[in-house]
Amino acid sequence: MKLDASALPPFKPTKEVVQCANRPMTALEWAFSSTVPPMARTIFSQNGGADNDILRANTTPQMQFNYSMLHIAHHYWSEQKVRKFLLTNEQNNNAIMLEITGLRACPEDVKGVLPREAYFDPMNVDSPLGALPIFFVRYFYEPDFTKVSSRKAAKSMEGLVMRVIAASVDEITYAHKELQRGHSLCKTSKANESVLYPRQITKTKPPGKADYVCASCDSIIIKRPAPLCSKCNVTFYCNRECQVAHWKTHKKTCGKVLPEDSNAGSRKSIIFDIHDARHPALQTDMCMTSINHLTGNTSIAGLNKKQRSELRNSGGKVSKIPTAKNVHGDREFIVKLQPPVAINAGGPWMCYDGPVRSFQAYIPSDTPGLLEVYSLLQRDGICTSVPMMPGAIGYKGYLKAKWEGSSIRVFYDQVLSPQVW
Repeated sequence: MKLDASALPPFKPTKEVVQCANRPMTALEWAFSSTVPPMARTIFSQNGGADNDILRANTTPQMQFNYSMLHIAHHYWSEQKVRKFLLTNEQNNNAIMLEITGLRACPEDVKGVLPREAYFDPMNVDSPLGALPIFFVRYFYEPDFTKVSSRKAAKSMEGLVMRVIAASVDEITYAHKELQRGHSLCKTSKANESVLYPRQITKTKPPGKADYVCASCDSIIIKRPAPLCSKCNVTFYCNRECQVAHWKTHKKTCGKVLPEDSNAGSRKSIIFDIHDARHPALQTDMCMTSINHLTGNTSIAGLNKKQRSELRNSGGKVSKIPTAKNVHGDREFIVKLQPPVAINAGGPWMCYDGPVRSFQAYIPSDTPGLLEVYSLLQRDGICTSVPMMPGAIGYKGYLKAKWEGSSIRVFYDQVLSPQVW
């Protein structure tokens, strides 16, 4: 397939502006926002959007560039009708100069484009917005923007130029690869011409394994399996020497359930023992499931190996709920805390770390401090409607936490920015 702007119809959505969860958005912007899995959009829902630190820590270069494209779409559709953009990193030494030469309706059979049925009014799933947009562009890529030749190239882009700060150099590298790939779709023979369109996003965070951190020296542990304390089975060390050196500190908490107010200082916190924070289904013949809405992956507890195998063979995506291990050492880390929808029914609270889960806990509802945490999440946390339960409201929030022996202390002095896990 070779794309020719003159042969394609103009981009004409059925609505020019749609109402999103946090603000009105042009249909052009929404086309790029629609590519992000719904549960990952919370990272952009805070006032002012996501800053680059959050994007670097929680998203792939593809999502980062998609977020930049959302900004480009916004300014292109604005009254200023900005057509020229400079995508550069914070140090301003790596850049792509981008000029939009045309906006057309994207053919449905372009590889990787968001399916048209996924492009609908966010307030009405039965109201499609029509064909997705495709930008025709010319570009200039410079991995070393300090060069004189690059400055001359930038100067040649006369007129209003909008600077867009990329979250990372990896984002700019990804953008360049996208432009190279888009060039192969263009009918033109000019090397610096390409196309950009809303590409479906399937991965919001690169896969990987949690790093094991030595509780004594804070080094990343390379050895596998990582050596750990045989008494509490949750604290890791580089070697025997580190374990011996740390024992004077570790013995105060090793294998002990600590009182609620110990080691918390002036910060408000709750504390639970990891061995008590097991879902009731794990203690019976019941089967408990939880679904990752970003990946479609299902974590299943209560199934034996044969049952898991049968489910996988039938096409199911199954991941085992992780055995709790302290991969963070003495460092604080971020957890997601989610109370049950029916808060008065006394169900457990789910708690896990990210982006790679090293534990998944279910905090008993009678744990001291949870009612105060619930009030905090109602005020500062994320509020969402619950599928299949009309009128029901769910809350969740991201908080700092720390291992203390076999217990986890969760600090609720501050609700953090949303994470994409």
